[in-house]
Amino acid sequence: MPTTDVTKQAWIDKYAERILNVWLNLKSPLGVDGRYSKLVKDQLDEYFDDPLKRGLIETTYKN
Repeated sequence: MPTTDVTKQAWIDKYAERILNVWLNLKSPLGVDGRYSKLVKDQLDEYFDDPLKRGLIETTYKN
């Protein structure tokens, strides 16, 4: 169940960092483009207000 006691920007920052860390830890020979961070944050901005998508992100990227 999505948490409601966090600000939108704090939630975006938290999960963007977790998502990017997953990609960086894959040690792919291709790496991650620096612009990917902006794309992830833009998508998370949309997901925050959708309980289903927000819950999916929170469940998938637990720490």
